[in-house]
Amino acid sequence: MEMEFQQDGRVVRLKGIRSKPLSWIDPRECSKVLKGTNSLYIVFLWILNAQMKFKGRSEPLPRKMKLLLQEFRDVFEEPTELPPKRGQDHRIALVNEGAVIKMKPYRYPS
Repeated sequence: MEMEFQQDGRVVRLKGIRSKPLSWIDPRECSKVLKGTNSLYIVFLWILNAQMKFKGRSEPLPRKMKLLLQEFRDVFEEPTELPPKRGQDHRIALVNEGAVIKMKPYRYPS
C-alpha cells in the first residue's frame, strides 16, 4: 500500500511493509476456528489497484461550506507549531510514580 500527500509544499510518500502474503479463509476453516475459541477477529481488506491514487473529494464542496471555511479561515488553518504552555497542568498524578500493583486482575477489594 502506498500513500502520497503534500506537506509544507513537499511531496511525502509513505509505503507499507507487507511481511506475509495475504490469504483468504475458507468458510469451513472459519467455522472450525469459531468452535475452538471464544472470539474471533476477522478483518476484511479491499485491495485496490496499486496504481490508484487519492486525488481529493469526488464532488465539489457546497457553496455555503466554502463561504464558511473562507470566513473562518484563521480557525481552520493547519497548526504550524505546538500550542502555548498553559497555566493549568492536566497531567494525571500517579501514586508512587506509577508503581505496578501486584494483584490478580479483578481481585481488588471493594
